[in-house]
Amino acid sequence: MNPDNILILPGWLSSGPDHWQSRWERDHGYTRVEQHDWQRPLRGDWIARLEEMLLGCTEPAVLVAHSLGCLTVAAWAVHSQNTHLVKAALLVAPPDTAREDIAQTLPGWAVDQLPLQKLPFTTVVFASSNDPFCALDRAEQFAQAWGSAFQSVGARGHINADSGLGDWLDAHAQLQQLIATAHAAPDENLLGKSQGYPTGNAITWASNPNRVGSWSALHTVPGIQSRKVARATAVRPLASAVQPAPIAYRYRNTDYTLADYLQRQRATGLLVLKNGEIAAEHYRYGRKDDARFLSFSLSKSITALLVGAALARGSIASLDDTAETYAKTLAGSPYGATTLRHLLRMGSGLTFGERYDGSDDIARLSRASAGEPGAGTPAEVLRSITSRHSPAGQKFVYASAETDVLGRVLAEATGKNLGELTHDWLWQPLGAEHDAYWRIGTDGQEQAYGAFSASLRDWARVGLLIANDGKVGAQQIVAREYLLDATDPNRQPAAFRPGVATEYFGYGYQFWLLPMKERTLAMQGMHGQTIYVQPASGIVMVLTSVWEFASDKQDPQPYQERDALWRGALRSLGGSTAK
Repeated sequence: MNPDNILILPGWLSSGPDHWQSRWERDHGYTRVEQHDWQRPLRGDWIARLEEMLLGCTEPAVLVAHSLGCLTVAAWAVHSQNTHLVKAALLVAPPDTAREDIAQTLPGWAVDQLPLQKLPFTTVVFASSNDPFCALDRAEQFAQAWGSAFQSVGARGHINADSGLGDWLDAHAQLQQLIATAHAAPDENLLGKSQGYPTGNAITWASNPNRVGSWSALHTVPGIQSRKVARATAVRPLASAVQPAPIAYRYRNTDYTLADYLQRQRATGLLVLKNGEIAAEHYRYGRKDDARFLSFSLSKSITALLVGAALARGSIASLDDTAETYAKTLAGSPYGATTLRHLLRMGSGLTFGERYDGSDDIARLSRASAGEPGAGTPAEVLRSITSRHSPAGQKFVYASAETDVLGRVLAEATGKNLGELTHDWLWQPLGAEHDAYWRIGTDGQEQAYGAFSASLRDWARVGLLIANDGKVGAQQIVAREYLLDATDPNRQPAAFRPGVATEYFGYGYQFWLLPMKERTLAMQGMHGQTIYVQPASGIVMVLTSVWEFASDKQDPQPYQERDALWRGALRSLGGSTAK
């Protein structure tokens, strides 16, 4: 970690040249927060000074606070809207506020008014039993209130003395451990950190330790064919909210923060918008804002947006046309005879196996797209699907093949590939700031059902388009009525509504529909990729992940906590969770 981003907050008697904080500043290059009036640790100007320095850091900071400086950190965390600027804090010898001389430095603050609530970042409290200004029991009470680990250094000299602790190596070792812990992401070594998050090759890219690397840069993997979607010529910036409300959520009867979620789950990126402004933006596992996060099935919703744009432009005459009206390669097949509306709702009634066991129909389709010997062509796989589980339009059954058919319809109906359509109809008017990429098969067709890669902010722009009912500024990109047909549970047939299509979700035109009174929808990928949107509240949440198992093989816990996080974001930012 860059030492410039480790900030020292001095406290009572911390200014001597031989004091341990001074030595750390001198020996390790840590940055002292100047202009500290230790007699007024909770003053607004001192808290503002800390905020100013944190905003100047190049990465989330680690704070090293001493004595009354510990209270400054806690007060800042209570009042700031930018607690994400701190990764962790080492809080050394918080003061015994029962002492009269210390209490005099806290004018207007009764003890029960002190900042005593859980801090939204990793913390450790250190104290000495031989410190006249820091009572161990009081320090432990602070630690409990702040949700901190607590460690006593025994009676080896009190921490306030200039030389009482000598080199005090224990504390610096604790700081290094704290930094490592605070920056650690779940299972990061399994996921390739020690190897620099490799991408693998065309055979190994989807397995550990290559997932973090390849799922944020698939277009760079040797042997993977991609088609670029160029960024917009005029980028539409996403402004950062000036004072966003902190996001908290409740899961299994415990309160958590956004930082807690990132420590608990395998999230590579997380971005939240409120009314088009960034309320939170985080990257993990070494990812940055230019990473191109692989969609998996988020791309199904991109395909649906393109279908809506094609319908508005007359390239597709009606959603009640059959696929073979446009996709001549599927003429005479059951999929070819299925209407576009039934395909959009995954209601063809055809039996397409998607168990993610390597021997199902989705595996056959993927192998054909990759050009594996003996796998046939993707069109041949689609034509081979002939058995039925239900009449068309009667039942939702998830089947990626239906999105693949829609991709082929788009290409043949317009005479353009999906990369060109995505650029012209979405990326350019959205004002996308990064190039995106479609993975293409050996037949030259984009994998519409699961292989579009884009930056986190550009995924957020897609969510914002949906939140604004298809408009970007004054321009209607996708028809509002089409989007309502696609995302409003009340516009779906009974078999496709929440609680019927699945036990929880409903399904529209390639969008998942949540069981809420306010229209709320999701785009989902099989390893935790998610975009949630609640249009009425203007809230969008984008989450990219590297969950270990595919959807129906995955432990339900990550799904449950993700849902709790989304509901927490709604409550925190003024949305509705009413059913």
